[in-house]
Amino acid sequence: MDFEAIIESYRDEIVRSTQDLIKIKSIKAGAEPGMPYGRASYEALQYVLNLSERLGFQVKDIDGYAGTAEFGEGSETIGVLVHVDVVPEGEGWTFSPFSGEIHGGKLYGRGAIDDKGPTIAVLYALKAIQASGVKLNKKIRVVFGTDEESGFEGIKYYLSKEKAFDMGFTPDAQFPLISGEKGILLYKLSKRLKRNTAGAIQIKSISGGSAPNMVPGFCKVVLRIEDEKKSELEDLINQFKQHYGFEIAAEAKENLVTLKSSGRVAHASTPEEGLNAISIMMFFLEQLQIEDDELFEHIRIYNDKIGLLDNGKSFCANYCDEISGKMTLNVGLIEMNENNYNITMDIRYPISYQAEEIVKALHHEFTAAGYHMEQLFALDPIFFPEEHSLLQKLMKVYKNNTKDYENKPIVIGGATYARAMKNVIAFGPVFPGEIELAHKSDEYITLENLFKITKIYAEALVELAK
Repeated sequence: MDFEAIIESYRDEIVRSTQDLIKIKSIKAGAEPGMPYGRASYEALQYVLNLSERLGFQVKDIDGYAGTAEFGEGSETIGVLVHVDVVPEGEGWTFSPFSGEIHGGKLYGRGAIDDKGPTIAVLYALKAIQASGVKLNKKIRVVFGTDEESGFEGIKYYLSKEKAFDMGFTPDAQFPLISGEKGILLYKLSKRLKRNTAGAIQIKSISGGSAPNMVPGFCKVVLRIEDEKKSELEDLINQFKQHYGFEIAAEAKENLVTLKSSGRVAHASTPEEGLNAISIMMFFLEQLQIEDDELFEHIRIYNDKIGLLDNGKSFCANYCDEISGKMTLNVGLIEMNENNYNITMDIRYPISYQAEEIVKALHHEFTAAGYHMEQLFALDPIFFPEEHSLLQKLMKVYKNNTKDYENKPIVIGGATYARAMKNVIAFGPVFPGEIELAHKSDEYITLENLFKITKIYAEALVELAK
């Protein structure tokens, strides 16, 4: 099977299709008739279904929640779970995040690596199998999800209408493959405040972050301030930078001052790679010492219980295990306006722990402080032992293609579609030693890797379906 030559003949199509898909700004939005996650997500789903049909596959639209492309025959089905939705672009891009530009052999754009580039790679891998004429004993089905980044509800709907496939993979993490994923908890903490609006400095609003599963790159605060306090505020900003190295930008307009902190965007599963702009801002706001405002008490609670740490150690035990490492905590969103104060946190806990233990610690600290706590999302951990046949087959394909016999299966804090069905493992597309760019600014996939993973996925599907 000379998949390399076949894939090379589709080179221009693969690039163009990836660019076209990236250009669709498929961030989850409000439902419209027949479009459960908004018009753009539906447009992205229709794009891949139409492409699949042109490539010669049988397609099905599952009421706008998901879609499928299928090839081959047999009583068993090998599946690939991909997703066409993306997280918001955030800030700090060099190139337009929805243009699919190519610079220096890199195809840039939100979704290039997570998960639009791999989605196109899987489709052309299936096309290469079809063109090769290789005989398979099982069907192959690609399932397109539309809300992987915000709750897996589309795949749940899919499973209510269609039978799950027997085994497969999702191209939505790292190579060689992901043998385990930490548990995830998403919580919104809310508090109704009794504000004192008579002070010389008053916090009018706080807003920051783009999504709970992203380390926020910005946080903005609007202050109402009397003239005699403006020089004091300027001094505090300068001292804050000198003492802690964090810069706060300030813009004054009459008696209003807008403050902005800048962070470094990263995936919430690896908050240590980012810099949380919300936590920086909350740390600064405590320096204002607005003691007569109830909000100040909750700024202090934030700094005491969460602060600049990324593991929740200040209110939880030091949760950690040998398999999956430490627990992580990311405050991805904050909103304070008038009397309402809300923060949303993303927690990834080690495989050997139970969610109940983490939830108990959360409630102990924050319910006692008067917060209403709402669980928005929860996923249990998953783990595949080394002797699992699916793991062994995918490792065989990876080693044959890369000659990498050193790297072992890894455990991550990210959530992939591997959790959505049994016998699904996250397999690529990021190679060992490469920067993980999912959810970060200037996300890209190299053209070399785009073609390389297409070949790997073709061989993996044959290995599973032969």
